[in-house]
Amino acid sequence: MGSGGTTASRSYSACVNPFVLEFPNSSRTSGYPIMAILHALSGQPIDIHPVSDDPQGARTVALFKTDELEVIRLVLAAGKVFPPHRVAGEVTIQCIRGKIEITCEGSAQLLRAGQLMYLSGGVQHSVLGLEDACALLTVVLRK
Repeated sequence: MGSGGTTASRSYSACVNPFVLEFPNSSRTSGYPIMAILHALSGQPIDIHPVSDDPQGARTVALFKTDELEVIRLVLAAGKVFPPHRVAGEVTIQCIRGKIEITCEGSAQLLRAGQLMYLSGGVQHSVLGLEDACALLTVVLRK
């Protein structure tokens, strides 16, 4: 909420980065953009493709998060690695662009655009961009 009671625009257009709010007259920001995590609202369509075709300019972002579920758009340039980690809840990784390699339990699996992988909770895994890639991650959050 702004000081006037208005909310920031939540347009998820392919032309505008919805995760950067500009406050050009703010002394607090010296005119630089501020990163803001704007999660989608229930029932709101989201463009899951990166705003930029340049993997260096596109960002990994949480598209929405609830108490039980988080959906993340992961952007990886060719050769970049999302390091080994584990989460308590189940995970799906859906490659939507490019090719990625998922390593879990000592085995590397190729995932191409249009393919999805399910991982049980607690499984250590890493993701490597074999090509410039984008994936949709769904994480069940465990308390």
